[in-house]
Amino acid sequence: MEKEEIIKYLENNDVEHKEVLIEFLKTDQEHYLRTNLFGHITGSSFILNNELDKALLILHKKYNKWVAPGGHVDENENAQIASARESGEEVGLYNLELLTKKIFDIDIHKIPEATKNGVFEPSHWHFDVRYIYKAENNAEVTANLSETKGAEWNTLESLSKLEDVSIKRQAEKAIKLVSEMKLKSRPKIKF
Repeated sequence: MEKEEIIKYLENNDVEHKEVLIEFLKTDQEHYLRTNLFGHITGSSFILNNELDKALLILHKKYNKWVAPGGHVDENENAQIASARESGEEVGLYNLELLTKKIFDIDIHKIPEATKNGVFEPSHWHFDVRYIYKAENNAEVTANLSETKGAEWNTLESLSKLEDVSIKRQAEKAIKLVSEMKLKSRPKIKF
């Protein structure tokens, strides 16, 4: 099911390197396995605060870069389930409200080669499928320092002005989604 949702998203959105993901989905059966040396689907959470004006980012431990919480898909998971699980593991937020069941964003990027625990890992693709959530009112964020270097709330407005294309795009999409949600929830006045 998620495969079809990813294809639909790619057909309707401009995504850099989307031809790589489309070909991967057509030819490769091990979409989620971390052992797939070509690449794998990952899941991330763009988490908004209760007021829907800030997003939570973590400072990635390995790459020293601000990103949305997320990570690898475990066995018997899909990207949406992984995104929610990773939010709990990385920032202690377990009770998140999914703002839309649709895929919020997809980012396709290359992970550089590295040696982890003495094991060489070649360069590979991450096909990061992202979902947007709202945190509970007064939810306490606790950055897991074994997973991250920290976590921080940032206004959507400030994130929409960043040079980081991925974060900027997510912030712009979140601003648009929140605006649409507010319009739908306004009472209709008949004359």
